[in-house]
Amino acid sequence: MIRICHLTSVHKRYDTRIFYKQCRSLAKSGYDVTLLCIDDLGDEVIDGVKIISTEIKIKNPLMRVLKAPRALYKLALLNAAEIYQIHDPELLPVGVKLKRSKKKVIYDSHEDFPCQLLEKEWIPFLMRRVISFSAKIYMNRVLKNFDAVITVTPHIVEKLSLITSKVYLVTNYPILEDVSDEMTLDSYMSRENKLCYSGTVYSYSYQEEIIGAIDNIKDIRYIIVGSINNEFLSKLRKVDQSSKVDYLGKVSKTELRRIYNSVTIGIVLFNYSKNLGGKMGTLGNNKLFEYMLAGLPVICTDFTLWKEIMDKYKCGLYVNPNNTVEIGNAVKYLIDHKNEAYQMGQNGREAITEEYNWKTQEKTYLEAIEKTSHMY
Repeated sequence: MIRICHLTSVHKRYDTRIFYKQCRSLAKSGYDVTLLCIDDLGDEVIDGVKIISTEIKIKNPLMRVLKAPRALYKLALLNAAEIYQIHDPELLPVGVKLKRSKKKVIYDSHEDFPCQLLEKEWIPFLMRRVISFSAKIYMNRVLKNFDAVITVTPHIVEKLSLITSKVYLVTNYPILEDVSDEMTLDSYMSRENKLCYSGTVYSYSYQEEIIGAIDNIKDIRYIIVGSINNEFLSKLRKVDQSSKVDYLGKVSKTELRRIYNSVTIGIVLFNYSKNLGGKMGTLGNNKLFEYMLAGLPVICTDFTLWKEIMDKYKCGLYVNPNNTVEIGNAVKYLIDHKNEAYQMGQNGREAITEEYNWKTQEKTYLEAIEKTSHMY
């Protein structure tokens, strides 16, 4: 059995992309799979995947960057494998060390890291461009020597293809087994009008604009599910003049499914940042596809990639996220045309089962692993 070892310093051990999709797919395909992570939850084996912890928990981002690579490198040496897949930019030096030891190394680029640095608020503004450029130069030098690079969306593939020819697009489409209970028209029509956002509540997810857009719409509630810092929460509470917003915080996957089964619209609005591909947008964020899988009509940013999906399957509406009038009109249209909204949700669910699901990406991922395992 070929041994494959995944390393992550940022993501949790049950991360959807790393554990539920990639690691489990490898184990089901007959690989010996180990996941090394930074936490203090102990070791375990789930679905054939060995999860091994460093037994240290690092909350401070700077300390994580300083301590996590060393701790994971030690674990990687103790858990010898033919292929190592690293998931975080701060682990690139670990990948370099493993290459020196004649190991095969794959980098999974979850984000456009150099562009992401330009948006990090904890980095002094005047230093961001210098740090971003330095990161780009370092990544260019390192990744050309790695055995493969995997990433989540076309615009990152385009950039990385200038560095190496061994780039694979493996998107974040959902797992079909996560499908919610089938929804009937009667059950949908009986639901209260509820708009839902789920995921980390970022400052660039246009929460203030959404809250402002629904202020004058009667009979609507907005459900926000996910981690949110106290400062931003206080800011949003002040914007919510009509008290239409419920903040549920972070919930389990089971509870999230229950929430999806009670709301009528899913919304995901992100800005046109370089990290997200500008106007092109991204396939790396899974929220759009989660809503579709749950059978919910979607309101989303008018990214080119997302517009193509909406136009092809007629599963939602796209808007300029900076335009509160457009956002409000989209919400009002879906609550005023509930039969059509229901059909949009059913179209989206069909789109997931036919095209936008992990099974379609699993094939590409396993091919990348197979080719890497047979290299020189």
